Amino acid sequence: IPGGNVGVIYVNFPGAPTNLVPGLGIPFNPGSGTTNFVRPIVSPDGTHFALECETNSASTADDNVLLLDGALLIQEGTAAPFAPVGEIWGTIDDEYGLNNSGDLVIGNNTNGTAATTADDYVVLYNNALGTWTALAQEGGLIDPVIPSLTGGTWDDGMDTCRLTNGGVATWRSDLL
Repeated sequence: IPGGNVGVIYVNFPGAPTNLVPGLGIPFNPGSGTTNFVRPIVSPDGTHFALECETNSASTADDNVLLLDGALLIQEGTAAPFAPVGEIWGTIDDEYGLNNSGDLVIGNNTNGTAATTADDYVVLYNNALGTWTALAQEGGLIDPVIPSLTGGTWDDGMDTCRLTNGGVATWRSDLL
């Protein structure tokens, strides 16, 4: 950035002081690759920062995380707070939206209590309240979001989420 401030936030070099996953205290996945640090997102005004990354966890069932403003927000394999008890976060989608309030919208899988027929969600994280709200669920009715499609249901292809500063969430859905 010409004339701007440049700094290192995180690295995955063993022993480096910024090579610890916030909230977990374990290193980021070492080495090079396109999945170690994936698509950092900055809010339009530059005040909030989110980053999906891989940790050096002992298990691939919980090594994927999403950080928001330097704190752990989502960890694969942990409880999905918007879903029925027992459902856990799946691998984190790297297409999510972030606004100037630090609110985040993401389309993601869980382990799904109904096998794979209701495990895809679009969810909104309210940064001020620290709460999660499901906006859409695979197999769920579309009516609350699109009243003109009464009786229609969401399919499993919900992704590429975005969030405006006014709180309007958008996403792509392949089938209804």
